Amino acid sequence: MLKEYLNPPDSFSCDFEKGLLNTIQLTFEKCKVLGCWFHLSQNLWKHVQSYGLVEKYSSDKEFYKAFQRLKALPFVPCDDVVDAFKVIKCNSPVEFNLMLEYFETYYIGKLKKNSKSVREEPMFAIETWNVYERIEKDLPRANNNLEAWHKVFGNDCKKNPTLHKLINQFRLEQNLTEIILDQINSGDTYKRRNNK
Repeated sequence: MLKEYLNPPDSFSCDFEKGLLNTIQLTFEKCKVLGCWFHLSQNLWKHVQSYGLVEKYSSDKEFYKAFQRLKALPFVPCDDVVDAFKVIKCNSPVEFNLMLEYFETYYIGKLKKNSKSVREEPMFAIETWNVYERIEKDLPRANNNLEAWHKVFGNDCKKNPTLHKLINQFRLEQNLTEIILDQINSGDTYKRRNNK
């Protein structure tokens, strides 16, 4: 119902939570969903840990390089991602195959049966996690700043606020934001709030 009164967003920046991504895409059909590069990197590292490959990462230079290349793949133009992934695959040690299989399944799309070029839809489309265009447009590639704001806002709001208190907190936040924007527009430098 609220959607009817709002202008639809051009894009959403979020973590790689499939339920959230599906909801955004169903609610705002034309909205571009942007995954956070930091969280993608964290997901990759968690899989290194879950596959028991931390020692290999620390001691094997080729494994380390393969991991770094995979982490850098979001910086390649979307149209070149699959070819770049193939290059990474060809230049990675055998011990890195679990990571490549995971990434291909969830982020690239596995090759369809009896095909050498047609791929299945991955869980997360390349356009969702690729940051090349964002860098070209000087847009953020991560949403850590939003998470930091949310943490501060949550601390200011306390747990389980009433609707009235929550609305007042949003009003206060809006007023603070407008003051900061006025200061920036008048040439002042913005000082971050100290949470301590």
